[in-house]
Amino acid sequence: RYFGSGHIVGKDIACSTDPAMSEQDFVGRVIGAASQGAVGAVVAASLSAVTEPLVNNMLVKRVSMMEAVRALDPEMIKKFLQTTLATNFIKFPFFEATNIIMQGVDLPPTARGAALGSVFCTITLPITNYRFRKS
Repeated sequence: RYFGSGHIVGKDIACSTDPAMSEQDFVGRVIGAASQGAVGAVVAASLSAVTEPLVNNMLVKRVSMMEAVRALDPEMIKKFLQTTLATNFIKFPFFEATNIIMQGVDLPPTARGAALGSVFCTITLPITNYRFRKS
């Protein structure tokens, strides 16, 4: 019988000494993390497609929240959703996969987090700039 975390009741597959099993487990974890990132990308893109135009209207045009809500245009939301989906589908899975990869690096957690953040922000900065330019 399988447990949800890759364990067989009474046995631990993660402790296998077979390198092929270990590599397969690693690749599976990276793919699983990227899949979770893709789900997160859809949720975040949906929320951002509505909230970012609101915030932009309030900050740039200096209008009240109710005026910004009234100014929301479904066509504008739909167009911006395409941008947020495209950029999030790159960034979120990349972050999750990189996070899994960095867990295998022998560094203190703080240094590992700083390295992950540096790599992620440096690589995805052009994507972030594109997205905010489109908003």
